[in-house]
Amino acid sequence: MRRALVAWAVVAAVAGADATRGESTQPDLPLPAPTTPGPMTSASAPSVAPNPAEAGQSVVRARRRRSALETSVAADEARVVPGTQGDPARIVANLPGVARAAFGRGDIVVWGAAPRDTRVLVDGVEVPALYHLGGFRSVVGAGLIDSVALSPGAFGVEQGRALGGVVDVTTRPLDTQADVVPHGMAALDPLDVSAQLDFAPAPRARAVVAARASLFDRWWPLVVPAGVGDFVQVPQTLDAQGKVTFALRDREELTLGAFAAHDRLSRAIDAADPFDDRREDQRLAFGRLYARYARRGGGLAVQATAWVGVDETAATTST
Repeated sequence: MRRALVAWAVVAAVAGADATRGESTQPDLPLPAPTTPGPMTSASAPSVAPNPAEAGQSVVRARRRRSALETSVAADEARVVPGTQGDPARIVANLPGVARAAFGRGDIVVWGAAPRDTRVLVDGVEVPALYHLGGFRSVVGAGLIDSVALSPGAFGVEQGRALGGVVDVTTRPLDTQADVVPHGMAALDPLDVSAQLDFAPAPRARAVVAARASLFDRWWPLVVPAGVGDFVQVPQTLDAQGKVTFALRDREELTLGAFAAHDRLSRAIDAADPFDDRREDQRLAFGRLYARYARRGGGLAVQATAWVGVDETAATTST
């Protein structure tokens, strides 16, 4: 099954609020001590200092939270948590309200809801899954992730259409003002091989690209007896990401990004009758292209994101 998706969103905040998080930068005000009403008076509401420029008016400032139950973990902290294997996105399974999925599955079960009822966002763009088939790796390169947040409930309307929860993965921002010498990294382990490159394609611009391909599916059949590998999901996986940020006018920037993932799994399903043995083939693939405009400062923060994408899923069973 293949489907095409188109979406856009605009987030605005005033008076120094953070457009991406929806939180005010003003500090919380301490509450005054409660007032005990006297015999001829009524209980008075907490008072605040009036604005000298506007006599007779009072202004109350409070911190605005995007979700009362949101848990956010920085990538540097998530990367060293046991069980994540250096992948910050795998911290989701350790967060409150999330049930651990069975071995070999990448399902996210939040507060007992079905995995399909939990939305996954990457930089505000919805993706069909956070993990590859098998659940060994996430679909976003570990070096690109800046933070991972989970809202198991009470999330805002802009994150709606979810019965379970919302997982929000934010990639790290790119500094377009700093002079960047092209640099990169490459990693090789029993699970996969990955690479990442940071560079400046033009003045006042910064770009990063990353890719990862699985190796586990290549050597696993060579070290286990025939038929044993069919009991463990060992898919063939591939993912790639890239984004570039351009500095426009003062306090304005434009980001163009793309990411894609492709999974394929083939295994035998045994039956009591040898003639009923079947073979299952699964395929999951998706791609996203997005553009984001952001402006901060001057008492107003605006962020607009538009994206297009395609999802493809297929499952066949043959005898």
